[in-house]
Amino acid sequence: MEYKKAINDQYGQSDLGIKILAALQSEGIDTTKLIKETLAPIEGLHLRGRSSTIELAQEVGFEF
Repeated sequence: MEYKKAINDQYGQSDLGIKILAALQSEGIDTTKLIKETLAPIEGLHLRGRSSTIELAQEVGFEF
């Protein structure tokens, strides 16, 4: 049961996309130019792969 709670706590956040971009920016990553290259290695860690990452990026204002 702790596992389910941890997943819901992590991914149930309404502002998760903004937090991801902020974390990338805090590491010095230019999210307006390098987001594709930066996120490519982890795109396969969720069910919908690249299409899901693109949708998330677009929701927070990034255009491809």
